[in-house]
Amino acid sequence: MRILLLFFLLVGSVEASDPRKELEKSESWLLTSVSCPADLMARNPAKVKYDTSSCANNLSFCLAMCNKEKVNYCYNAAQEVQRLELAEYERYAEALFVRSCRLGSASGCTNSAATNQNRKGTIDFTCAARTYKKSCDWGDPWGCTMYGSHLAHGKGVAKDLDAALVALSKSCKHGEDDPACVNAKSITKQIIQAKE
Repeated sequence: MRILLLFFLLVGSVEASDPRKELEKSESWLLTSVSCPADLMARNPAKVKYDTSSCANNLSFCLAMCNKEKVNYCYNAAQEVQRLELAEYERYAEALFVRSCRLGSASGCTNSAATNQNRKGTIDFTCAARTYKKSCDWGDPWGCTMYGSHLAHGKGVAKDLDAALVALSKSCKHGEDDPACVNAKSITKQIIQAKE
């Protein structure tokens, strides 16, 4: 009975952690200046278990594991921060994507490049294209879609419709309904029409 009472006392005294406070505690090790994600990428891709729900209600643990350079937790924590839609904390999601990229997450690199490319005041298509190419080479469907788009429009790389079609053909790894595949098919259709 005492153990049960002690359990309820302990459980009752634990409050849910505030994601904002958890992110602020990680600031010293997480927020660093970012160069081009392509220049930070690991030599080889890591095997990453992409589970966007794994950090829901557990951001503190995920951040602690990311600090220990566990790539799954860095990427999934970034997804959780984005899901929370804390606009003032978006820089933390970006930093988590960068860290996951450095640790070998192809999707982390793609997300980092997209964020870097769209940062207010600067548009670096060359950096984005280099990163998308590398993440596509690592088998990331969105990386292939983005790289194919850059090739199709000549943004950051020389326009090359044939190379764009090759990159876009690698975008459906997760099925026809995957958004990367849907977008790749749309771009492919536009390229084919332009070539006719």
